[in-house]
Amino acid sequence: QSKNPFIITLNPEVSAYRVIKASSIVISMPFTATAHIARELGKPSCFYDPSGLLHTDDRAAREIPVINNPKALLDWIKSRKLNTC
Repeated sequence: QSKNPFIITLNPEVSAYRVIKASSIVISMPFTATAHIARELGKPSCFYDPSGLLHTDDRAAREIPVINNPKALLDWIKSRKLNTC
């Protein structure tokens, strides 16, 4: 369970599609289908790699942005005009 009110952990049995459909933006860990589902639903989507090991132009991202540091992630979120903590 996260202490951050902007992060919600879910039971794996909950439909990712349903959660993404109700979301404003989607931040996924590389490389998962959730980012692609979000893109298909027209939601802003990115991959976040806190390790910094992935290149931001990694082909596996399939044109979804790869963000690899906390400041860049915060900037990406702010550019979507969302409230941040």
